[in-house]
Amino acid sequence: MSASIETMRASADRAERADPHLVSAVAAELDACNAVFAAALRSALSAVYAANDAGAAVLSIEIHGGHPRVQVLPPTRPEKLDGAMRRRETRDGLTSVAMVAVRHGALIEWQEVRS
Repeated sequence: MSASIETMRASADRAERADPHLVSAVAAELDACNAVFAAALRSALSAVYAANDAGAAVLSIEIHGGHPRVQVLPPTRPEKLDGAMRRRETRDGLTSVAMVAVRHGALIEWQEVRS
């Protein structure tokens, strides 16, 4: 067992002996945080399935503050996601469009380039 794990366990044991209610409160708070994170993971997974149904490959999944964001390659069947334009930029005759869709509480984002 590493020294840092032993140190953490010793600190937790001392804290519990000093105030068992404090340890219970911290455990309850961690349970609540874990519940929020688990719900966000379920939303992200459902969004991944929706993106897959639309023919989009997942590039990344981010969760901040319980809000999942899934970045994908442009879908081959975009009508399945029914996305909305978020931003549009034109440079050198090419238009870059940032598209978004919300599925199962998660934001799905992709970039399209149009001529």
